[in-house]
Amino acid sequence: MTCEYFKQISIGRLEPNTDIKIVTSYTIQQLTKAFTAEDRGQEVFYKKVSSFTAKLVAIDRNKGISIQLALNLIDRCHLVSEYISPDDIRSMKIGYDGNIYIVVKKRRYDSFYKKYSVSFALVDFIGSKNKLKESPLSVVALQPKILAIIDSFAVNHPELAIVSFADTIIIKTIWSYLKHKTYSPETFLKSVLDLRSLLRKRLHIKSYVIVTQGQNFIETDKLIHLNSTGNHIGMLSLGPPFAALFEIERTIRNNKENSDIYLEDTFYYSMNNRSFLTRLIPKSSFPCPISGNPINYLAIDVDQTKTAPFLP
Repeated sequence: MTCEYFKQISIGRLEPNTDIKIVTSYTIQQLTKAFTAEDRGQEVFYKKVSSFTAKLVAIDRNKGISIQLALNLIDRCHLVSEYISPDDIRSMKIGYDGNIYIVVKKRRYDSFYKKYSVSFALVDFIGSKNKLKESPLSVVALQPKILAIIDSFAVNHPELAIVSFADTIIIKTIWSYLKHKTYSPETFLKSVLDLRSLLRKRLHIKSYVIVTQGQNFIETDKLIHLNSTGNHIGMLSLGPPFAALFEIERTIRNNKENSDIYLEDTFYYSMNNRSFLTRLIPKSSFPCPISGNPINYLAIDVDQTKTAPFLP
């Protein structure tokens, strides 16, 4: 019965920019019942079968496929980059309905919506190295003040994990498919911009911001790991979003770009409120440090009058 309504296809038949459905073997069985049903009541059943909508980005016969997975296209255009290895793929089929179905192992399918994903921001100070050369003591004197601002900010933002270095701050938040309301790119970005604004107004520190989002290979709902003695901090993050932060930073330094923020394009397009963003520079791209596929980012300026800073 399944063969009548589904034809097996090879990975060579797949092409980039093709819309696909990610399913399990059980869903293929469900769809077969829907295709064979004669009464219209089964149309509702067909719409409720379990599947993820995605777009193929890259295909490699030996390395698997890279996709843009649609997590939420109802409330916002929320796509994330995912990689499916050959070991996770059971089969590839074209259905009676004309759709292409990638049948994956159930554990991999469940990971799409059970795991927590991440958003990252990097706040990088401008001109700090030159200031350190000119007057190292003045820079050292600023450190307690910087830490005090970050501490006060962190207390009021328990949903964020913050790690600070001499002239760089990394900010992390987590969200999941099962909890759509936990993904709020506007809130995350405004919080990061609030911290940037505080540093500028109180300590005259100029900076720019880089933001990425997507899959976290470590499936946990914890923001960080902190050991009992407090001298080991683990970010509990492994995947493209964290690695992409530094690739974007390297790219903008090489290109000598000069904007307020640099947003990975999937983050930007998932935002419903962009009223506080102004000048938009055509997107640039760089190879993903993990998959090797191109990742795009947008250089953007901010309307400071529409981002009221948090005041501790």
